[in-house]
Formats: sequence, C-alpha cells, structure tokens
Amino acid sequence: MMKYFLIFITLFTSGCCVFTSQDCGCDASTTDVELDAEAVKWIAPYQQENFFLFRNSGGIVDTCLIDRVSDTDYYGGDECGSDYKTETMTLTSSLNPALRFVIKATFIKEVWLFSRRNSDDQISVLIDAKAGLPHTQNIGIVLTDIADYTWNGQNISVLEIRCNGMSACSSFEATCLIVSKDNGLLEYVTQDGTTWTRI
Repeated sequence: MMKYFLIFITLFTSGCCVFTSQDCGCDASTTDVELDAEAVKWIAPYQQENFFLFRNSGGIVDTCLIDRVSDTDYYGGDECGSDYKTETMTLTSSLNPALRFVIKATFIKEVWLFSRRNSDDQISVLIDAKAGLPHTQNIGIVLTDIADYTWNGQNISVLEIRCNGMSACSSFEATCLIVSKDNGLLEYVTQDGTTWTRI
C-alpha cells in the first residue's frame, strides 16, 4: 500500500503546476490573450474592405481579394504557455494568384509582413508594433521609412520594403512593397518591374 501511495505522490508532485500556472511561478499577466492595440492598427485597413484595387501605368487593374483568418498560436513554455489570439489578412492578386501579401498581428506586439509566392515566404518583415521598428532577417531586403509618400492627394508615412541586389530577387513575385500602418498595402512592384498602385 505504501508503494502505491509513494507512486501517487511522485506523479502528483512531479508536474510543476499542481493547481494553477502560478504554482510554477508563471506570470499572471501572460494570461491576456487579446491582440495588442498597436498591432490591431496594422490590420485595421484590411478588416474594412473585401478587396483592394491596384492599377499599373498601362491602365490594367488588378483586384487583390482579402481573406481574413482569426486563430490562436501557442506561446510560452510547457507549464506557462497559452493559446493567444492572432489575426491574419491575406491579399491575393486576381491577375497572378501566386502573388500574395500577408499581414499577421499577434498578442505580443508583433506584426509580420510577408510577400509570398503561393505559400512560400519570399520576404518576411517583423514590426515591433509598440516601437514601430521593422526588422528583417532576409539578406538583401532594405527597409526604409518614407515620411512624405503621396497617396490620394495626402502626404503620409509609409514603410518601403525592397529586395535589393539579391540574385533571389529575380524569382520573387514582388520585389518591392509600400505599406502604411493606417492605409495598408499601397503599392507593389512585380518581378518584371511593373509598379502597381492602389486606387
């Protein structure tokens, strides 16, 4: 009988969290699973529309359909981790369905921007939504803040994401993206050098 009691006690106490995650020393503040308010600002332009229209210099119009997905991602260690809310917006070109632009907001004040060929990430940029600072691990991707980009008759601040000097750039569906936190994707340049501007 004592043997079974010892096995029970061993199994019961071997897990770090006996009753709650705080038993493990987990931070109670990590239980806020909602999206960060600054991250939400980056996805807001895509929530208000079903599509964006883009026109090239030849007058051809491309419709980029917007697909929205609300989901959760697991974040944290075994005992302290939780499922946290994410929002992902995917714009898909009607003229070239392989071209996709993806923006994903997470609870940890992060916004991810991707340019994709089908489901393969070609450009990925991480933005610290609180500080507004973009980062990329892609070699040859240049990030530039432009304070006076003109769109719809207004000067606005945008982030330019440009593939520069990489041999891989020639295989990218989009080699340049112009993105505004308040207005979304405003312009992109395809691998053939054609500039598409949102109308």
